[in-house]
Amino acid sequence: MISRMKWVAAIIAVVVVTEARAGITYRFESVTQGLTSHTFSGTVKADRGGVRIDVASGDGMFFDDGSIILSSTGGRVVTVINPSKKTFYELDLENLLGHAAGALSQFRELVNVEAKNPRVAVRDAGAGGIVEGYATHRSHVVSSFDLLMKMFGEKTPARIDINTDVWSTDRFPAEFANVMQTSRLRTGIEAIDKLIESQTTSLRGFPLKQVTTTRMTTRGSTTSSTTTSRVTSIRPATVDAAEFVVPRGYRKVDNPVDSLLKGLPH
Repeated sequence: MISRMKWVAAIIAVVVVTEARAGITYRFESVTQGLTSHTFSGTVKADRGGVRIDVASGDGMFFDDGSIILSSTGGRVVTVINPSKKTFYELDLENLLGHAAGALSQFRELVNVEAKNPRVAVRDAGAGGIVEGYATHRSHVVSSFDLLMKMFGEKTPARIDINTDVWSTDRFPAEFANVMQTSRLRTGIEAIDKLIESQTTSLRGFPLKQVTTTRMTTRGSTTSSTTTSRVTSIRPATVDAAEFVVPRGYRKVDNPVDSLLKGLPH
């Protein structure tokens, strides 16, 4: 009887350890087309301990080609590593633009942005078909707001309309999604941030595909851009804890926003 109990305990221990270390790896690509064309892509490793993106094609501003992005699952702060320079910096995504806006408040008489009339509606679009071998559920999100930009005394009103379709699966935890699949970036403009928060909390599951079209209408002229994000080559994986740690000997530096603000007159 004691021997049998030991076997049961051993099996339970193995199951618990396996579950705790269970994660996934996948390829991620986000392609934007419109006035400007841009591709953000990389390889993602994720488990309950965190999310890591090895960037293949970055944005040239915050995330360079070859950089590494680390974040805790569900965390708002990311660590960006530059292996070639052996440096790293931190970005608080939920307060990034707000931080910059606060620092630039001295220029408020010259440059100011206001947002009003935010609206968001999330519709359940039912079964989304098979994406990358997994059954998905589709959600359709429609959002909009009015923008008033004041620059050097000239006021420019604009209307922003955003349409997003999301194909998600319940086969993987939503927290395994990388920061480019979630709307963590905050602007510091209350109306817009409430809209982003409403969208984020309304969606469920792990997003395998997203298509977002943004239209801006100002003075009778409309411009638009479409971003298509896809997850491919997704598979279960065991991720070593060391993958989520800044290597020893790396030096912490200012992030691009702080570096820019330090160069401005006070």
